[in-house]
Amino acid sequence: MGKQLSDENTYKIIGVYMFLPKGLGAGFFRICLPYGIMYCYIYVLRSLKDNNFYTGYTSNLENRILEHQKGQVKSAKHRLPLELVYFEGCINQQDATSREKYLKTTYGKRYIKKRIKKYLETIP
Repeated sequence: MGKQLSDENTYKIIGVYMFLPKGLGAGFFRICLPYGIMYCYIYVLRSLKDNNFYTGYTSNLENRILEHQKGQVKSAKHRLPLELVYFEGCINQQDATSREKYLKTTYGKRYIKKRIKKYLETIP
């Protein structure tokens, strides 16, 4: 599955399937990562039921989104359906959990709303 780019650098291609904002359906994206580096993702989901956000982190974004969609995450199960509206990647787990905690604060929520302002304007 890896592709040799040079004698010194070997990369792996991973696929990420994401549920995109309303009207865009879903997509499969390829990400190229150096072998041995594992990313932790901070993600923000929007509930289509109540328009509230759910913020979390994971080392496997694709699986975590699928768990949410299947209702396997207790804290968000009652808010289905959910859509992915934002995510970030960190190489270090402590950085990811710190960022997740920040995004759950008032300032973090303001940051997300500014970051996805144009998207939020399209929601009736």
